[in-house]
Amino acid sequence: MDDKRKLLLSLLAARDPGQTPAAGDGVAIVGVSGRYPLAGTVGELWENLRAGRHCIREVPADRWDADTHYDPAGTHGSYSKWAGFIDDVDKFDPLFFQISPADAEAMDPQERLFLQTAAAVLDDAGHPAARLAAQGPVGVFVGVMNNNYEWMGGEANARGVRTDAHSNHWSIANRVSYTFDFTGPSLAVDTACSASLTAIHLACESIRAGECRAAVAGGVNLILHPMHLRMLADRGMISHDDRLKSFGAGADGFVDGEGVGAVLLRPLADAVADGDRVLGVIRGSAINAGGKTGGYTVPSAAAQAEVIRAALRRARVEPAGVGYVEAHGTGTPLGDPIEIAGLTEAFGGRSGAERPAVAVGSVKSNIGHLESAAGIAGLTKVLLQLRHRALAPSLNSARRNPDIEFSGTPFEIQQALAPWTPAEPGAPLRALVSSFGGGGANACVLVEEYRPETEGRPAAEPDGEQLLVLSAKSEDRLRACAADLAAHLRRAGEPAPDADPDRALAEAQRLCLDLAARTVGVPAEHLDLGTDLAECGFSVTERARYQELLAAELDGEPPAALGAAATIGAVAAAVAAARRPAPAAAPAAGAPSLADVAHTLQAGRTAHEFRLALPARRFSDAAAALEAYAAGGTDARITTGRATRARVVLTGTEAEALEAALDRRDLTAVAERWVAGADVDWSRVTPATARRTELPSYPFARKRYWIPQPPAAPAAPVPEPAVELPDFYRPVWVREAAPAAPAAPRAGRTVVLVTAASRRLGEAIAARDPLARVDLVALDEQPLETWLKATEGADLVVHLGGAGAAVTDAVGLGEARAHLRHGPLSLFHLARTLAPPASSWSPATCTRSPAAPPPTRSPPDCTDCSRSSPRNGPT
Repeated sequence: MDDKRKLLLSLLAARDPGQTPAAGDGVAIVGVSGRYPLAGTVGELWENLRAGRHCIREVPADRWDADTHYDPAGTHGSYSKWAGFIDDVDKFDPLFFQISPADAEAMDPQERLFLQTAAAVLDDAGHPAARLAAQGPVGVFVGVMNNNYEWMGGEANARGVRTDAHSNHWSIANRVSYTFDFTGPSLAVDTACSASLTAIHLACESIRAGECRAAVAGGVNLILHPMHLRMLADRGMISHDDRLKSFGAGADGFVDGEGVGAVLLRPLADAVADGDRVLGVIRGSAINAGGKTGGYTVPSAAAQAEVIRAALRRARVEPAGVGYVEAHGTGTPLGDPIEIAGLTEAFGGRSGAERPAVAVGSVKSNIGHLESAAGIAGLTKVLLQLRHRALAPSLNSARRNPDIEFSGTPFEIQQALAPWTPAEPGAPLRALVSSFGGGGANACVLVEEYRPETEGRPAAEPDGEQLLVLSAKSEDRLRACAADLAAHLRRAGEPAPDADPDRALAEAQRLCLDLAARTVGVPAEHLDLGTDLAECGFSVTERARYQELLAAELDGEPPAALGAAATIGAVAAAVAAARRPAPAAAPAAGAPSLADVAHTLQAGRTAHEFRLALPARRFSDAAAALEAYAAGGTDARITTGRATRARVVLTGTEAEALEAALDRRDLTAVAERWVAGADVDWSRVTPATARRTELPSYPFARKRYWIPQPPAAPAAPVPEPAVELPDFYRPVWVREAAPAAPAAPRAGRTVVLVTAASRRLGEAIAARDPLARVDLVALDEQPLETWLKATEGADLVVHLGGAGAAVTDAVGLGEARAHLRHGPLSLFHLARTLAPPASSWSPATCTRSPAAPPPTRSPPDCTDCSRSSPRNGPT
């Protein structure tokens, strides 16, 4: 035994730590879910990505008053008021998770959002939590870095609102593990902006090490307090506008964003054996740090290249086998060139026409930089591109960053929607996802499409009648489930269009880019789908010309939606929708069967208390019945009921009746017993060829749980009791009569010296005394002798030469000289001209002491002399 142990130890010691696992040891992604700016689901995210939609907006009014905390100069507030925001971050469904409303109010919204996203990813994968946990330990790995809710709680307490609002990062992961009874590793990961991709790497390592049989991994980030943007602005990290220019010219920082996303990971062998819907396979991943660089926030190209090489080695994939890179791409003037340098070091330089260019893009150009959720957002984009076998455009990069020499690299920025073809003939589609955190924490994941060993599935049996089952925690949620499923069945049951919609949109994008460039007379490569029409010179005239060109190309009137489109991408989406061909009669290729839908609902979802069952033969019939129920009506085919919380075990005649119903496949009888709470062997109801398919996840209730609003005005402070002071310390105040002010002299003729900057002030002064004659004389339009002559004979001269002049640090020499000439120098000339001779001074006209010698000349700003005569000096 000792010899065997020594042999095993020697083999382990000799093992190369960089050696990659076998290809069969890949980690399968079997579910994905998330919420992103202007996208409540990953399906909506894909629609935004393929259309090149710009998803950045101003701070919503329900967060804070954007203008109050906005200062373009960055002195009194953030110089940015834009970010990628998600909706309803204050809403939650605590009763679904058996959380009290008071606890829900105190919980960090990031914890609540990730908990709901974890539940949604289990639904998307078709794995009920209890069944998944019974197969072995399930891990939870979540990236998170911000704690704005705790800031808000401290601020509320300081303003007199008692709240327990807190942000515990560890609780985000542990809450999921507790709620679903998962016993694998439970980690909150904070490596700054690489946190979620690092969490996914750690989850894969945990699965490979046997610590867990499955894992929920992802990240979350929210922007809840104005200081979030203020701190980023103070550090000069964010853009001055609402455009994140990944690898584009004019990149001056990232636009912040928020979102939440998660994937469900399983060993590939387990996923294949269970018939999972494999969305992608992680073949290799790696993390490292940049070490000592030129500055704490300066990335290391060498470290980024090494983490990419490490991921490729573990995947046993050569760089030539990678066709797409989802880059970090923050749009910073320093970070983007370093990232391309690191990629080039890992991939090698451009090797000629024999090697196709590698497409590069960044989801940040659409939705902003999601900080701790940036990695999961990039991975989700890659999974969607794999599903649709298409590459989405990267925005705001038509004009490349001049500090990046792309001609010497194998990379090209993806500019429009295009088919995704393998980098090598016969190879699967592969992509790298990169994510880099502040201080140099780097992560990289290589994702590959799943290609089953046997193409196609066994011939399916005729569908026949299938039993669709739904359940929820309340009746109103059950009706919401019915509405969502009905809408999904309508879409899934639609016949296939004659043309590929992605191809039609790609053609529309190319057309609209070309015509926009022709309209404003710039090269097409200077525009991209994210280009704002107003910013590139589209006035009313250019828009009319653009519509004329589109009408000529489309052989008719352009779509009505064109008038409201703000970007070229939005124009292309409207054109593609208008040119969509009429549907053909054949069903869509690869569409799920009704048996697939029934199987996913039966075996892939947790059964809750309120239940509905519906036998149906066609998508349209099922959708119609569910729509009627969702609207509050009834349908004879639908059976509803409320199961008890305790498990129902049928005995005697009831058990025999269920067995008989299963034997003869009496779906109505099976439905009656299931809605009452009975367990059903669904394998005797649904064909064995049925597979899990994508269906809507649970529609959580959205009720506000938030820190209470502080009172409208702070309570008046309680006055402190007065302290009686001894007499010899008490001050005695004696009122003194103010001297009577002398009457102001009457001016018959007034001359007001003005410049262009002070003319309005001069006009206002003239309007104050309509009885006097007031002449406005322009200092900056007449020579010195002319305007001085105009003051002769005036009873009062008002000098406004320096008023209203804006002098900044960046003022030029010529402008500074003009300010000096029209301001103090002209005042000195005026004072010298208006000053009386020295002999005219007497004690009667001066408030100086008689013992003091009179001045030889009246200074222009002498405040000791009374104004007994208007000619004493200028005012």
